[in-house]
Amino acid sequence: MPCPAIFCSEKKTGKESLLIAQNNATNNQHISDSLFNECKKWEKDVLVYYKTALNSWKDTHNTFYEYEPKHVLNFIGQYDTIYSTRLHGAVAALSQHKNAVLIADKDNTRVREAAKLFASILPVVENLSAPIEFEVSPQQIEEFKERTHQQYIDILKG
Repeated sequence: MPCPAIFCSEKKTGKESLLIAQNNATNNQHISDSLFNECKKWEKDVLVYYKTALNSWKDTHNTFYEYEPKHVLNFIGQYDTIYSTRLHGAVAALSQHKNAVLIADKDNTRVREAAKLFASILPVVENLSAPIEFEVSPQQIEEFKERTHQQYIDILKG
């Protein structure tokens, strides 16, 4: 089942796009050097959850450090499209009916397998030099949430 965090927030509209990023140094939560360097080329606001990531981004990007869930949701709500190297960043975006694109290394099977649960509404890319053209309507996200919510209810009822 997809992560239930998809139900945590309501729709909002806002700025064009945000990159939720990690760096290439945080144990078990990192991206490859090549993917990190590709992300660094983007001129987007950046939200990070770790201070080590903040230090990697703050000199070159408009960077924000936040880890409190309520604050993260409020911050994400300011943007229309979220690009994320973190699965839960993308899920938080989807919870607010935002277009989300998950950025993952080809060999990151943990994230790629989890993302399959959101396959109809969450693309996964590893090549940032190619154009990323993907848009999901708020209605598609809402329909996915409704189906998933019903699946959770059915499972809980046994």
